[in-house]
Amino acid sequence: MHILTLNKNANKIISYYYVLLEIILFSFLILEQYSFYFKGVLYHVFMVLFVLLNILLIVKYNDVLKFKKPFYISLIVYLIFLNNIYLFILIVILFFLILFLNTDVKFIYYTFLVTSLFACFLFPITFLRVLSVGIQGNSIRDDIYEDYHYDCGKYEIFYYSAGAMDSMHYAVVKKHVYVKIDNIIEIGYDKQISDSLKEYNKVYQNNKCKKIGN
Repeated sequence: MHILTLNKNANKIISYYYVLLEIILFSFLILEQYSFYFKGVLYHVFMVLFVLLNILLIVKYNDVLKFKKPFYISLIVYLIFLNNIYLFILIVILFFLILFLNTDVKFIYYTFLVTSLFACFLFPITFLRVLSVGIQGNSIRDDIYEDYHYDCGKYEIFYYSAGAMDSMHYAVVKKHVYVKIDNIIEIGYDKQISDSLKEYNKVYQNNKCKKIGN
């Protein structure tokens, strides 16, 4: 009887999992807006486990989970605005997973099957890429031109562009690092103090700048 009560209470808590996931995704969105960044092997390991854990929990507890529809609608918003490859993969998988687990329409099954196969192919490639290049979870940093990226002591300067059709932008940022353990983990945020080429050149000329990545 005692075990039954515990299971019932556990299911009640788990039923609100979509609310927790909503809060987590919204928190990532806010952190990006304030230019927080995350780097290092530990960050990548954590994000991979986070994605896998969410998929497993949603598959296992689908029948008891509440607030599916509001969360499902919000996925579109996160898909548009979140700038994190791990969360992008998770959101795409969840979009089809929730649909698949809560409908009997046959074509949804086939759609999910194709998407799952695509995700299985995409995920290892993406994982290898982020280990070699790095995904900071910061919209400016994700678009850096490495040839113009320098560490200048308390400043970091770089060129960046959001795509082939986008014009070149310049950034002079003052780094605030909270945690840094070699290549294992680094957590901090960037305070952008200028976006002009003139200031970029000024910082480059007046400081000992070392090209990042070399």
